[in-house]
Amino acid sequence: MNWLRRSVERQWYSRPDWLWLLLPLVWLFVGLAAIRRVRQRRASCQSSLPVVVIGNINVGGTGKTPIIIALAKALKQAGRNPVIISRGYGARDTSVRQLPANAAADEYGDEPVLIAESTGCRVVVGADRVATARYATENQLGDVILSDDGLQHYRLGRTWEVAVIDGKRRLGNGWRIPMGPLREAPGRLREVDAVLINGAAFNESWLPQNKTFTTSLKPVGWRHIASGRVVPLAELDLQNASALAGIGNPQRFFTTLHGLGFEGATFEFPDHHHFTAGDLRQFQNVRLLMTEKDAVKVRAFAAQDWWALVVEVSIPDALLDRLIQALPKH
Repeated sequence: MNWLRRSVERQWYSRPDWLWLLLPLVWLFVGLAAIRRVRQRRASCQSSLPVVVIGNINVGGTGKTPIIIALAKALKQAGRNPVIISRGYGARDTSVRQLPANAAADEYGDEPVLIAESTGCRVVVGADRVATARYATENQLGDVILSDDGLQHYRLGRTWEVAVIDGKRRLGNGWRIPMGPLREAPGRLREVDAVLINGAAFNESWLPQNKTFTTSLKPVGWRHIASGRVVPLAELDLQNASALAGIGNPQRFFTTLHGLGFEGATFEFPDHHHFTAGDLRQFQNVRLLMTEKDAVKVRAFAAQDWWALVVEVSIPDALLDRLIQALPKH
């Protein structure tokens, strides 16, 4: 069904073609989403710790995970002790649990494992975000909760909201699911505390200019997946290499690789795909490039010439200052 997924995504980020047939379902989705929002807000639970939600209003990857990692590091440098809660997409178990040392991606989810390893922060996963926040609070795992996604999970009360937007794909064709990629209308951006554009800045009428900031992912090196060592970008020869991505927006990763001189074959997998040795048997003797999010899922059977691109992102000082000012003193 890859052809169907690609056809839908192409129309989501260009012009609807046969997706016009789904127009009646758009109004059904909008109505159900509005009812859900009202019900969840009435039953919302506010944690005794401040909760910062980092999410988006559209389906698909916006580069949110590196931003959460950068924000957690920035808060630690500011003297805070963030604990991250996550849905743990792709995990076998949906119960509320804290990630142990050396957690496996198939048990806890690829994003939580990457976040825990990159930040050194405690991470709690579970299908119920309110329960994960309660667990983090009752076990005194930090003094501020960062919620990985959950912008539309209104049962979880929040102190601050950050909406992340891909600077290239923006909001796609502007339609709501299933005719477009939007979970909520663009007007939702006026309600959040900060909009963070991942990529080049742009102007649109739906962007709240007084609280919109920009950042971008910066490649800084290559991580040898089997050993964990990191080498400079220029040290790896990208000739005759291949690349794969099992993330929300694979093309962003491939575009980044092309900017580094990569011209090889690319392979797309669904977001949060559970890689097996069989999936990647054809790459055993190939220089294979991937994201760090994908790398945490293949370490157990990684070949000797598999590499993950290490990226960094900076949180704008003005955004960080506003957030710190909004957090209660500790």
